[in-house]
Amino acid sequence: MSKLNILHILPTLSQGGAEKFTLDLCNEYHKDHCVNLMILYSGGHFDALEPAIDGPNLHKLHLGGWKKIIIPFYILGYLIKNRMNVVHLHLMTPFFCILSIIFFRHIKFVYTFHGDPSYDNRLVRVSIQLLTLFNNVTFVAVSPSIRKLVLGMYKGIDVKVVINGASTPSVNERNVALLRNVYSNKKLFLNVARLDNIKNQLELVLAFRDLPDEYHLLIIGGDPSTDYSRTLIFEINKTNNVEYLGFKSCVGDYIKIADYIIFSSLHEGLPISLIESFSLSTPVLCTPIPGLNELISDKKVGLCFEGFLKEDFVKLLSGITANNNMSKSLSKNAEDLYRADFEISIVAAKYLELYFD
Repeated sequence: MSKLNILHILPTLSQGGAEKFTLDLCNEYHKDHCVNLMILYSGGHFDALEPAIDGPNLHKLHLGGWKKIIIPFYILGYLIKNRMNVVHLHLMTPFFCILSIIFFRHIKFVYTFHGDPSYDNRLVRVSIQLLTLFNNVTFVAVSPSIRKLVLGMYKGIDVKVVINGASTPSVNERNVALLRNVYSNKKLFLNVARLDNIKNQLELVLAFRDLPDEYHLLIIGGDPSTDYSRTLIFEINKTNNVEYLGFKSCVGDYIKIADYIIFSSLHEGLPISLIESFSLSTPVLCTPIPGLNELISDKKVGLCFEGFLKEDFVKLLSGITANNNMSKSLSKNAEDLYRADFEISIVAAKYLELYFD
């Protein structure tokens, strides 16, 4: 297999699932290919994942505000100077690459739909519609359910499916031992997500108020500066068995000690934290949304809530903690599923097939 020059383009390096996945993919490809990662905006929390880059060449544009108008021309100039075989686009970057797609018909462009396209803004939707006119663009969805949503929005588009993957997050065993000691008398649940009404954490927090004190919920991630997050943190502070931990660089340590990881979302693509939990043998509890319930509908690696409300969460949570044998079975199955389908090397090989196609 020949060596490729690959460019991935992300808006930021903030702590989102799409960003984590892209970094994992870049790090994996760096072993055999020349990999470049271009970041459109940087500074502060936009650079949160930069320490996770292991090998790929990083290019940060620092072109926020009115300077955004320069980005399409910067990318065009970059591709003139650097001979790329593949340019892989993520999130809201298509608009900035339309000029390059027109000029460089010999370059393979790939765009990955990481979530429900109906939540994209108008500029992204119009840009993707334009991209469908060019035969040097390949579209990919991270799950069959996301593909179905994409096909419903963009008629006649050809969309491949490559299921998301992830590397196993690093774990500090000494820190894990300390954390287990702190939460030794608790049945521990973990939610890893930004604080957002789409993530539906408020209903989850209210549910834990109705559960015994031995049930303990940790929430990691998110931007605490929005109206929703301020309301959520206010409610958390009134709840004895819920903690908001903010951003954590050692998420793997918390996944490792949790009895279950919880997804309370109203919609998702295929969360990287879900795959990371599988890699560390932590079973999943999730709401009945496409993408998640496809994976755990058979109750082998997790369980599904009946709905999205406090009452739905309480009903399931209050019944699972007494059955330790079930938890152990789910844990074993979760790790087996990760090894079979979700290791980043497996996913990287599938994308390579598209790059060479």
